[in-house]
Amino acid sequence: MTSDQFVEWLERKLREHGAKKVIPDAKVLRSAYRRSVFLQQLDAAQAKLAEQIKREKVALPAALTRQVKRLLKSRPEMSWDEAVWELAARQGTDEGASPTVGGQ
Repeated sequence: MTSDQFVEWLERKLREHGAKKVIPDAKVLRSAYRRSVFLQQLDAAQAKLAEQIKREKVALPAALTRQVKRLLKSRPEMSWDEAVWELAARQGTDEGASPTVGGQ
């Protein structure tokens, strides 16, 4: 039996036995609705914040290539883009430093 044949057979059997869609009680529906609104608002806020961050200038560290090479030498299992990620994370956590200040 192919997958399509199985699905067709299963749906037919469910219909024959009177299976219908289940709608949860009002409490569950209210909770699901609140969660849906929350997630949609979160998505919209995230998109807005992403656009704002994209417009900001990023301060590049001095001698980025040298820093990446140094990091890869100490941790050769790391890929170059993981090294860049780590360097950016460090810059963002340095006291007073921000990866979104200064010129490109």
